[in-house]
Amino acid sequence: MIYGYINPFSGVSQNVQEERLQSCEQVHVEAPDKEKKDELKQKKEWQKLLEKLRPGDELHVYALHIFPFSTLQLIHFVDQLNQRKVELHSYYETIENQGMFTLLEKYQRQFRKGIANIGVEAKRKRGTKGGRKAGLDERAIKKAMAAASMYKEGKMKNSEIMEVLEIGSKTTLSKYLKYAGIEIGKKSKK
Repeated sequence: MIYGYINPFSGVSQNVQEERLQSCEQVHVEAPDKEKKDELKQKKEWQKLLEKLRPGDELHVYALHIFPFSTLQLIHFVDQLNQRKVELHSYYETIENQGMFTLLEKYQRQFRKGIANIGVEAKRKRGTKGGRKAGLDERAIKKAMAAASMYKEGKMKNSEIMEVLEIGSKTTLSKYLKYAGIEIGKKSKK
């Protein structure tokens, strides 16, 4: 039998997953548990599906990162499926043609991306915007002013200014000088 598994909490919309799994004879879709807060940990349909899988069955998923578990758990799961002679098919990854480490790297990347997308979506629903605040923080403003005064004096090279103020890159130094209103390349000569 051909089974499909959909986890709408994976960062991939349920509609996209359903579209890919149309050829499955039976599709299991995770639903949120009203009593539990953490929707990412829900596995009720997953447990039901595991009980139904028999040798010769196929399990189709949109992508490996939709599984609600860690990388180590994924390795054990794939091993269990192989032992039970259940074929795993992913529409996003071509499992047969990739090494396990390549597959795991892709899984990790997509899993993190899915979790990040869930967080962004939750922030949107709450009406807030994420990300770093624009501008410089207080400590950076002090460094910018000190860098600007050193730069104006013209006695130090940019690399020396960066070393004294512990500025990690030329880009950051340029950003600080621009913030302080200094045109780069216009040191005063004394």
